Amino acid sequence: MEKTVLVIGAAGYLGTSVCKKFLQENYKIKALIRENDKFNPELNDKIEIHKGSIASYDDVFSASYGSDFIINCAVMMPDRDNSIPWSVFSETNCEGGKIVLRVAEKQGIERVILISTAGVLEMNPKDGSANDDYTLRQGFNHYLKSKIDFERWLYESNDTHYPNWVLLRPSSIYGQGLSFKWPQVVEMIKTKKAKMIGDGRAIHPLIHVSDLTEAIYKAATCPLEKIRGQRITISSSERISVRDIMETLANYYGVAIPSRIPYLLAITAAYALSFLPRSWCSERMLLLNPGNIREYAVDRNYDTSKARNLLDFEFKISFQSGMMEMLDDIEFQIYEQKRDTNE
Repeated sequence: MEKTVLVIGAAGYLGTSVCKKFLQENYKIKALIRENDKFNPELNDKIEIHKGSIASYDDVFSASYGSDFIINCAVMMPDRDNSIPWSVFSETNCEGGKIVLRVAEKQGIERVILISTAGVLEMNPKDGSANDDYTLRQGFNHYLKSKIDFERWLYESNDTHYPNWVLLRPSSIYGQGLSFKWPQVVEMIKTKKAKMIGDGRAIHPLIHVSDLTEAIYKAATCPLEKIRGQRITISSSERISVRDIMETLANYYGVAIPSRIPYLLAITAAYALSFLPRSWCSERMLLLNPGNIREYAVDRNYDTSKARNLLDFEFKISFQSGMMEMLDDIEFQIYEQKRDTNE
């Protein structure tokens, strides 16, 4: 019997990838996207599209009618200059998740797959390790704080809300179609504005969007009793450092590897800048905040054994092949934009 899945946030890079995967597996797809979202034209005639907001109970309820599963890919990502108010992040990343679970309970949905981030986990200061049973950290930006707030609510309300959920915590996502972070990093590399904090040897785990999509599919199809109420980190097991990433990008574009800034100098400057009025700071200065500095100077060694044991998940796309694919895609998108502008 054909199963129906509602993908919330289906117009984003992850939501689009999830829609394609489940179509390949012969699922009926319903999509909830925002009013002004641009949806992949290749999928328009294959998917039942609903326009609305994850922050609206009525919109989620209407879109989910007749669905077996809900996959929540909707997210408000960090903004570069921290100008988006807290309420916007909380509405999507925290309150929206609560609405999804309330709707799922009312509609009798079989299971809900929630997407968080491995960044919510407190790292062991000795070796940078973290597993899914570790405590939640203190967030340093609105994005992280909203994700942590939602997960804390899940912990505290576990016995009072819809139980048939599983929460996946991906590490830093990369791959084709991403508009967040990577195109900006590439531009800084190409224009020689990027800097490396410290020696760049801090481990920065990645997960390709296609591998994450496969993990989501496994979470939708494995026995529910095996994963109900579980929080599962999804990451590559490759030990990729910040320097590895910088070198790969620099080599692709034939430019010098970004110069180093001593960690102590960078963190001191970041704290000093935090006391200045925002109106005095350039966009690059706003990026230099203590939270960002620490993120790229601390090892992150995620324990992915739960993904292997519960989902039978192993990453397949290597850093080198995945990064080349992503950079080729970024350059193609730049070419397309220039061609459209000239026309």
